[in-house]
Amino acid sequence: MDSQTGQKKWEFQEYDLTAPAVLDGVVYFGSAVPKFEPSASSIILGKDCLYAVDSQTGTEKWTFRTDYSSGAMLTPSVAGGVVYFQALNGPSAVDAESGRELWDFGGPGMVWRQAAWNSSPVISGGVVYCSSMGIGMEGDHYYVYAVK
Repeated sequence: MDSQTGQKKWEFQEYDLTAPAVLDGVVYFGSAVPKFEPSASSIILGKDCLYAVDSQTGTEKWTFRTDYSSGAMLTPSVAGGVVYFQALNGPSAVDAESGRELWDFGGPGMVWRQAAWNSSPVISGGVVYCSSMGIGMEGDHYYVYAVK
């Protein structure tokens, strides 16, 4: 949207979008992509996606699809040419230019323990900070992670 006139410049339509992060003319945001399940005759959540879109034209630069179906993508953070984000499997990092995965963190309280990642990544001094809640057989556990 043009900040002076309020006129729409472009739009990107997808399911369940996160708030965007913008850096150097690129808009980064996440989405949980739905898919139709014929046997259940319903729409279920598909894989989470992270998008990079040109801020002037709305043209998609790349899409990164996670291996997890969570619908829990949170607002990404961008620093030092890297996009950091969280989906159900925990924090991950992709190259801001290409969308190529750099790393995927899997600590305690992950997918099979019904983890709820409840913060967008914060980057400071080369360390990624994030938090989660793991619901498991032993009870609820709360975590704050510092990943270098």
